[in-house]
Amino acid sequence: MAGSRPRGDTHGSADGKSCPCPQAFRPDGSLRRIQRSIVIGLLSEVPTRREAQIQLDQHLHILNQGQQRPQATKHLQDFVECEWTTLVLSTLKLSTQRGYRMVLGKRVLPCFGQRRLCDITKLDIQQFVADKFRQGLAWQTVRNAWIILSSVVDAAVDYSYLNSNPARGVKFPLQGLRKGPRILNSEALGKLLAQLREPYRSMVMLAASTGLRVGELLALRWKVVDLTVGTIRVSESVFHDQVQLPKCERSIRTIPIGPQNAHSWKSIARGSPPNGTRKAYSSRTSWADCTARVIFWNAC
Repeated sequence: MAGSRPRGDTHGSADGKSCPCPQAFRPDGSLRRIQRSIVIGLLSEVPTRREAQIQLDQHLHILNQGQQRPQATKHLQDFVECEWTTLVLSTLKLSTQRGYRMVLGKRVLPCFGQRRLCDITKLDIQQFVADKFRQGLAWQTVRNAWIILSSVVDAAVDYSYLNSNPARGVKFPLQGLRKGPRILNSEALGKLLAQLREPYRSMVMLAASTGLRVGELLALRWKVVDLTVGTIRVSESVFHDQVQLPKCERSIRTIPIGPQNAHSWKSIARGSPPNGTRKAYSSRTSWADCTARVIFWNAC
């Protein structure tokens, strides 16, 4: 005998949740209750039984139409290691991959790694976000953790492990005012440059006057430098000695470097004849040394 279309029942729990308990017939015709509960929302969001029943009916619509797909019971950490890392994470920039791995290991997997994908609910993720704010984490730090968790769950939906992404629609408090970056004025920059030797001096001067990112600066090759016109063409970036594209398509650009930078580069070129494919700055160790000097100067 075919099963009934479950309509379910709703009730409010002590912690403010409304839970449906669908019913169905056994093959012999007797009625049985399916021991399964899902969270519809907080009592503050669903204040009446009627509203809870309407939301339950919407949730059961796919099941009643025969469109419900079986949900896998794989744990989130297993999915991350077996599918997401290979199929999704590997398509991102190297620097993005490193950041995602750090956040996954520190924020996401300790909370959800041993949970089954099908058991993670929107309320679980909302509580995860609220807990991180209660711990005093910065707004952007919490949002980054949520973005990465949502990316993992989105992939689980794409690969038919889940029917929907419970991270969608999670609420965040308003973001407070962010502190502006500390910017050296011309006098402080001049004092800093006076303490540096080449090539560190030209590196800091070029970064300060053009806004080049560190990876873009270290990826510069002589072939993209036009000392006659006074421009550089940014088309590459470096991360841990591996060359990649810049941050986004708009980051591929031609930048005027000005007469002072052009003069510094001409001095470097005289000391080391340029080769088109050779990098203007040899390795990341140069920038690490230079960065240490900048930090020391600011600390003073």
